[in-house]
Amino acid sequence: MLKNKIMKKAIYSILAASMLAACSYSDNFEINDTAEIPSSRKTLAATPVISLSASEASKVIGFAKSGDEIVIGHFNADHKAVAINLKSQARQNLFQTTNRTEKAGTCSFEVNGSKPARTFNYRTGQLTEASALSTRSGESATATIQLPKDQKHLQVARAGKFIIATGLYAQGRYLLYTPETGEADYQGSYPEHPVYPDIQESTKSILYASTVLKVSPDQQSFVCADKYNSGYIEFCRISGDRINQGKSYCFHYPRVAINENARCKVGYYRTNQFGFTDITVSDDRVFAIYSGQTNREAKNAAQQCKKMMVFDWDGNLLETYDLATPLTSISYDEAEDAIYGLGYTPDPAVVKISL
Repeated sequence: MLKNKIMKKAIYSILAASMLAACSYSDNFEINDTAEIPSSRKTLAATPVISLSASEASKVIGFAKSGDEIVIGHFNADHKAVAINLKSQARQNLFQTTNRTEKAGTCSFEVNGSKPARTFNYRTGQLTEASALSTRSGESATATIQLPKDQKHLQVARAGKFIIATGLYAQGRYLLYTPETGEADYQGSYPEHPVYPDIQESTKSILYASTVLKVSPDQQSFVCADKYNSGYIEFCRISGDRINQGKSYCFHYPRVAINENARCKVGYYRTNQFGFTDITVSDDRVFAIYSGQTNREAKNAAQQCKKMMVFDWDGNLLETYDLATPLTSISYDEAEDAIYGLGYTPDPAVVKISL
């Protein structure tokens, strides 16, 4: 069965990897056993800061405010990121790519203030940690970490001495990897699917592969949310060398047809909804933007989120906001107590939301 061409245009490297064994279907599919999204008490207005070109806004794999600059990570570009000065609007390309594998495989980008930037290549399983972005010299990376080669890794984040990753793992939900020793420990369980309670762990890994991972500033907690296939979000703590899975919500399950004996094990209905397209965090809050839209309904705007949920690190849902300007990427600025994001007015722009 042919894959959904519209979906492939909108979904980039992470979903491409997670859909290795998946197809698309046109039937309707409904599950009512989901968490309810509380009504929004307020609509947050956004102020445009800088207009973006179509190329700057397309295929974004990371977005962060770092001092007076916005850093946007790209997928499949001649450079992995561009830094835009909010005052002068000057652009500078960062982290030039040198070969096709490096360009096509890069699927995540991370920066936090003056801390090192990180890019991850899902094709090679290599996490590259580069010099602090404040140098702006674009020099070679200072370290490359190879994750276990016998696994398909899709999303990674640094948490102190550990690398946390999600992927197509049959051994557990999360990889807790220690680069210093090379120790790889797969921990945690995948979410269940109410229609398919007896499927294998490897099949569950396909359902919940397209994740967003964010680590708390104290490096002791992280949040994992599904980006493309469901509305699942989970809050975890790291205790010693163990991941403790905490509070979780599922605002919608994957709308799928599963046959584990078929060549195409997982088929996604065209009514499948997008989930949390991005998350940003502070010491005490987790800001997550939620789509809930389908390609059938929203076409190429399915990733544009019109709702933001705010949690604490225990997973308690504190607030739900409507967004006057749809967003696809966000970054919290502690000094300004504001959210900067990639918004659509309808043209793409960097926008600011004062909290």
